[in-house]
Amino acid sequence: MDAAPGKPLLIVGASARAAAQSALRRGRRPLAIDLFGDRDLIKAASVYRRIAPGDYPQAIPALAKELPRAPFIFTGGLENHPEVIAALEKDRPNEGSPAAALGPLRDPLQQARIYGAAGLLCPRIALEAPPASATSDVTWLLKPIHGAGGRGIAIYRNSGPVPGGHYLQERIEGAPAAAVYIGDGRGGAEFWGATLQLVGEERLGASPFAYCGSIGPLPLAEDQRGRFVRIGRALAASFPLRGFFGVDAILRDSAPYPVEVNPRFTASVEVLEKALGSGQVLGKAVLFARAAVLFPGELRWDMRRHPLADLPAAGTAIPRGRPILTVFAAAKDPSACKRSLLEAAEALYRELPEAAPEACSAFQFEGVEHD
Repeated sequence: MDAAPGKPLLIVGASARAAAQSALRRGRRPLAIDLFGDRDLIKAASVYRRIAPGDYPQAIPALAKELPRAPFIFTGGLENHPEVIAALEKDRPNEGSPAAALGPLRDPLQQARIYGAAGLLCPRIALEAPPASATSDVTWLLKPIHGAGGRGIAIYRNSGPVPGGHYLQERIEGAPAAAVYIGDGRGGAEFWGATLQLVGEERLGASPFAYCGSIGPLPLAEDQRGRFVRIGRALAASFPLRGFFGVDAILRDSAPYPVEVNPRFTASVEVLEKALGSGQVLGKAVLFARAAVLFPGELRWDMRRHPLADLPAAGTAIPRGRPILTVFAAAKDPSACKRSLLEAAEALYRELPEAAPEACSAFQFEGVEHD
């Protein structure tokens, strides 16, 4: 295990690997609690605890008591569990957005009001089924209020009332993108950059609307950049956003329509961290199991051309539809980078042996967000 010098930082969430490696690059000493126990996370973290899927996320505060009282940040999906963040805040400083802000921030109507007041474009929102005659020109998405990574999103077919815990969002046709900001917790936000998002890619085994990769930095025209800056400032002026946070958006006619706020370290951060200043476009793709997979001890793979991350322990049986690993690629532009990622993914799938479905019974992560 590689122990790094520097001020310790506890990272908690479904998958902590990317944030732990980011902490190392910033001279911090990461401690981590997550679900997957990937080999590269265990190598990066000076102290690591794995949480059982059935105990996620409620057992995180108890596990954290076993670790040094370092400041903490949270990763994918934990914004949907402010009670867990509040429990951690009782014992240690929170370097991310505070628990008290998370509930109001995730209110889609409140987000829409903020964007409207700032003169920004955004999709229409409804909490009840709209009259068909009034919205015949609109396709609606049914989205969970407490969702992440695209899980649980579906086309709304005008077939009845909106289920509890869900809302309707106008579907905007265009290119999925994500912006990254750094909030100061006092009303300010620095726009750090944007990425293209890979969403619902069948060649990556992803379900419709599921996040499965990022490519960046996204070249932005002056007007696009200005709109992204205003989105971050409008949110930061309304909520005490602190540290990294992200906004998912759809680019329609080059204008960003914000569709989701992620008040924590996001999947795009490491892409921008590694790519900014390099003169290249960097991408990463999450491979989901297209059939049950038994992860091998060794892969015949050129890590120099396409580095891998989120590597499961040898012998891990991964059921169909669950994430396997992450592959990286670099290229001169986003289109070439996406082609390289998808080609690498196909080669990786050929290297991964199948597992018997019954061997996957212990790998239960249903309902867990991986973003």
